[in-house]
Amino acid sequence: MKPSIRQAADEVRYFWADAQVALVFDRLRETDSGAVRAMLTATSTANGHAGHIFWAQVSLTVANDRKTITAKLDRAAPLDGTSWEQDIDRCFQDVYQRHTAVPEPVELTGVEEAELETAYLITPVIPEGQVTLFLADQGSTKSYLMLYLATCIALGSPTVFSEPARSGSVVYFDWEVDEQVANKRLSWIARGLGAQVPRGLHYINMGTRGRIFDRIRDMRYMVDRIHPALVVIDSLTFATGADLNSAEYAAPTMTAVGSLGEGVAKLVSAHPNKSSRNSSTEDISVIGSTLFEYRARAIWHMKREQSKAARFGVSMTPRKQFDGPPQRPLAYTMDFDNVNHAAHFRSAKLSDMPSLERSTLTIAAQIRRVLARAGRLDTNQIAEITGLKADVIKMECNRMADVFPYLAGGGRGKATTWELRAQTESDTE
Repeated sequence: MKPSIRQAADEVRYFWADAQVALVFDRLRETDSGAVRAMLTATSTANGHAGHIFWAQVSLTVANDRKTITAKLDRAAPLDGTSWEQDIDRCFQDVYQRHTAVPEPVELTGVEEAELETAYLITPVIPEGQVTLFLADQGSTKSYLMLYLATCIALGSPTVFSEPARSGSVVYFDWEVDEQVANKRLSWIARGLGAQVPRGLHYINMGTRGRIFDRIRDMRYMVDRIHPALVVIDSLTFATGADLNSAEYAAPTMTAVGSLGEGVAKLVSAHPNKSSRNSSTEDISVIGSTLFEYRARAIWHMKREQSKAARFGVSMTPRKQFDGPPQRPLAYTMDFDNVNHAAHFRSAKLSDMPSLERSTLTIAAQIRRVLARAGRLDTNQIAEITGLKADVIKMECNRMADVFPYLAGGGRGKATTWELRAQTESDTE
């Protein structure tokens, strides 16, 4: 009599159909001494049994634990003339091997470059199956944006950036607000879209559930059960619940985030650390340890206009270049309709938001923009237009692969004249 076996996340489930017995090993972990422990739940509906037989932490290599569950099953679901001893022994050994074994190696054969292109759930913001990080101060509407994107994915509705590559359910783990606030935001977003609140938005209030790497097993079970298109974590700052400058916490936290479903897109928010909040985009840091950033495939730095009006613009600048061609800054406007209780997201150009444009574009992007518009300019002319220092302009131009010196500077303070290689103004928008 062989059981059917199902493995998911940190769980292994065995079911003997003839005997109507199920064993579930979850929360598997290996201790420093090399022992493998798990929470074991045994159930049976044989012989009119109500179901529950046993629930306890067991060690897979301890004989007494195997004897205990064998005795329980022999009484609750006896086999014809035999004991459950051999089945339980094989079962414990199988779980141990599944948890500790290193996967068999595969032979690399090479892949054509076209096959390696990044696929997006929402182009160009959220790569499929990867971790995306929204980096923003409080009040930037990052939580509204994440819930808006989640709603559009559940609806299969176009966003201000692009149409989702596919629709599907979403799992939203929230450490910042509660269900009441989230429901209010969702209602406003749905009215702004002119749509009904979609099914498939699974919300979990994690505010009182502790740190993410303490709850990650249950989170993985949920993701594995729901099979969402997107997992949202709002926000990493509170989910970590520890010293964010420490690599001790950064590594397990980001490993945990990355483990939330193979092929599932993960969207995470975080706040900049205090030392970099007023820095340029290139210098913004998510938090003290760069390990938080290394695990993310895409990082977008968000800023909103300072206007206190109900309508305002928000910029999104790529914080770091990952796979694929360089991404350009994005922008959108938010309009809170307090009469109809609706939140409208609308596409926008960064050039329509001068205050955000100046603080959002990198130095290189500003140089490209002025050269694309004016043609050849010397260092002093670029500095006058951008408001940057001449020595900063010269240093950046020398580092840019797409800018070259048309006329080199010389004595008597003559500045170098720069030219942009073949590129149009639209490329700098």
